[in-house]
Amino acid sequence: MSQPKQPVIGEKPSCPHHPENHLDWTCSAGLCPYRALCKECLTEHELSFPHHSEQVSPLNDWYKQYKKLAKNFDPRESSQTSYHVDEVGMILKKEKYELEKIAKVIDDSFEGALSILFNKLKNLKEYLHDYLWRDFNKVSESYNSLVKKFNNLHKFNPKDDILDTMKQDLQKYFSQGNLKEYFDQVYSGFYDRKVFNTKLNTEDMIASLKEKRRTLEDNFSVFEAEEFESKWTQEVDRFIRTIEATCDDIIFKKTKLDFLNPKSPKLVPGNKNPVSAKITCLSSLQNGSFISKVDEGLFMTISDSRNLNFLDSHQSFRVLKNYSLGDDIIGSTELLYLEPQKKLHNLRTPPPFLLLLGGDDDSPSLEVWDCLRDKKLASLENVHEYKVSCLLVVKKEVEGLEETFYVVSGSSDDFLKLWKIDVLKPPEDSEDPTDYKVKIKLIIRKKVHDSFIAAIVSIPACKKFLSGIVISCSQDKSINFWEWEKELKSMKNKSKNKKFRENGCRTIEINADSDEEEVEAYCKRIKYAHTDRIQDLILIHEKDDYSDLDYYATGGGDGMFKIWRFSDDSMVKTFANSDHSSIFSMAYLKKDRIACTANQVYLKHFYALIWNWRTSTLLLSIRDHQARVCKITFIGDGVFATCDKDKHIKLWQLESDASEFNDLKSLDVDFLGNGMKLLNG
Repeated sequence: MSQPKQPVIGEKPSCPHHPENHLDWTCSAGLCPYRALCKECLTEHELSFPHHSEQVSPLNDWYKQYKKLAKNFDPRESSQTSYHVDEVGMILKKEKYELEKIAKVIDDSFEGALSILFNKLKNLKEYLHDYLWRDFNKVSESYNSLVKKFNNLHKFNPKDDILDTMKQDLQKYFSQGNLKEYFDQVYSGFYDRKVFNTKLNTEDMIASLKEKRRTLEDNFSVFEAEEFESKWTQEVDRFIRTIEATCDDIIFKKTKLDFLNPKSPKLVPGNKNPVSAKITCLSSLQNGSFISKVDEGLFMTISDSRNLNFLDSHQSFRVLKNYSLGDDIIGSTELLYLEPQKKLHNLRTPPPFLLLLGGDDDSPSLEVWDCLRDKKLASLENVHEYKVSCLLVVKKEVEGLEETFYVVSGSSDDFLKLWKIDVLKPPEDSEDPTDYKVKIKLIIRKKVHDSFIAAIVSIPACKKFLSGIVISCSQDKSINFWEWEKELKSMKNKSKNKKFRENGCRTIEINADSDEEEVEAYCKRIKYAHTDRIQDLILIHEKDDYSDLDYYATGGGDGMFKIWRFSDDSMVKTFANSDHSSIFSMAYLKKDRIACTANQVYLKHFYALIWNWRTSTLLLSIRDHQARVCKITFIGDGVFATCDKDKHIKLWQLESDASEFNDLKSLDVDFLGNGMKLLNG
């Protein structure tokens, strides 16, 4: 191969893969490995990336194409930005409401404090008045008592007592010849005072009056208003400083709003960190009932009315190409990933895949589409009596150019059916490398439930499980285990040419509340596992090889989670969904986290919740949908999708997971590792 020419200004550059050709086109798709194309590259590009065809433009018009992308780089169009804007606005609104309630509590508390302070000051005023009048009142009481005694003196006539005393002293003084001294005492009032003091204690009364007078004259108190105001101001200032100093963590406790119950967020202590998680909305998509990640940077959404979009996750999920796959309603979907045949110029191309569609009640069919090229490859009508509610690839076999997919379908006709879908790929040198030949064949038909089959999961043959198992749940409240691979091998061994028997199977019934078991080949059943219909069932494991698969979970109309152990079919844990909301869909997000729906239609509350199943703790509540959330699907590395009845799909990233969305390398949602399980709305 000749080397590409050196670029010359004014001339078109040469193609690095086909040096003899000039580069004439460019592709604006986010992760397109070609980017700049010559005419031969354009042909290869159309075969490998048919969904990029609308993104190809002449090389000289690249700027016009970029201008069309400008809106994808507008931060206002970012789902992450708008989600956080809405979240902050909602939190501000809720916190304002709570703060207004707290302000009312402060006002009430202050009114109470003022009432207490008023009563205290009133008591202080009374104390000061008592202090002011204390000495005066004491003297006044004593004085009044003395006055009362003094006023009562007139009731006592001491004349006879005085005369008797005088007569006694007269004889003494007469015998002494000292009558002058005697009469001096008589006329000076000596005998009057002597009798008064002896009989009425007048000297003590006079002494007490003199003391009271001195007290009144010497201890009169004056109220110093300025000193009182100064002391009062100092004490009030000290009290206010004390209150201000104790605001943090004493008067005002650190508190936060707990939004796990978005209808009425609760106040929780700020220093008590409840187990929770943070989340970011990666994108909000419209007109989609199903979603899958086809390849790095490439997503696909399908509405139940068969409108299909390919989206570029590296360019704000812009639509790369749109298809319409007919008019019938879709009931379920699944991807059939094919083995890549070759690589062009060592460029990474998306894995080839086909789309399997299950029909609705009006047309319960199976259809295989090459959706990248808008081409139906095969179809089979009336595969069930009613809507194909579940589709799941349980095994894939490759032999040369032929690939075989074993697919299990479920419906409200109570049957599980095993289908064999053979895909014959054209030779590598074929002119049309996408000329696939597809055949659909029914292998086994088994009646395993008595009502609508809501969900199925698959466990491939591994160290813990020697053959493939399909687990199904139903509105008949039961869980069924079908060793389909073991039964298929047994049937093949009996007769390769004999037509497989199509009938119902006898199933073992294991009552969830008893220990009675009956062993039956290929099937066993847990009857009455819930008190209401079972809507979904998920496997709980972290590793892709299922080596740590010990438990599975069920949820249903009774609003209860139930965790079951494989080893003994026992229920090891049960707990209620928020407000006992019916569980319509679940997804295991790894790290012990289960996401589920929580809809209350009459209250118009449509949530998706994330629980830690080991601790029965609610970690997160997502309240971003305006209609009933009907499906949750795990994508990988903390990314999952929610879909509502109005065909709005939202992609979420759990911020506790380290890896970024654009760095996703594997998809863990498919139980066999051979395809992405679709989101069915």
